[in-house]
Amino acid sequence: MSITAILLAGGSSLRMGVDKLSLPWDEGTVLDAALRPLVDLAEIDEVVVVVRGDRGPVFRPGRASVVVNDQAEEGMGSSLKVGVEAADPTSEAYILALGDMPLLRSALVAQLIAAWRAIGKGILVPVFEGRRGHPVVLSGKYREALLASSGDVGARHLVARNEQDTVYYQVADPAVVADLDTPEGYQAMAARGLAQCED
Repeated sequence: MSITAILLAGGSSLRMGVDKLSLPWDEGTVLDAALRPLVDLAEIDEVVVVVRGDRGPVFRPGRASVVVNDQAEEGMGSSLKVGVEAADPTSEAYILALGDMPLLRSALVAQLIAAWRAIGKGILVPVFEGRRGHPVVLSGKYREALLASSGDVGARHLVARNEQDTVYYQVADPAVVADLDTPEGYQAMAARGLAQCED
């Protein structure tokens, strides 16, 4: 049984005004930083990055495979469907991650996978101080439901329809809710990331 991580990187960056995933971060880009904890984690067997068809962000895919969503303008659900289609159909679980979350670390992803296994629920959603975040862990049994994704809500409707099979897992790391949307947010998060590196 394998675990697949799907990194959604097909957004339009409208609020940022530029391709936010290609902005500088450490020695690479924002997307490099968001991808690194997934490709570096031994527990993850396969990593799929979903990008836009008109222009792809600048990044180094490493061992990840890259697939193009020509209908990315339809929203996150469309990219999620493309990612699941490209993933191993026998995956035990899918890790749904976002390309604009560069503060995520491998140790936290490993913690979420371990908690998902230990708790025994089909869906695990990380929560920081009352806010739901990413990455979300979903059992492979939800593959067909994920393939039916559409619009701009990702797996939100799937989680809402399966509350009895969902655990909201409290974490102490704000990285699960720290995504980039505006130039001010980018500057603030870049400063925070630098501070973490200096600790």
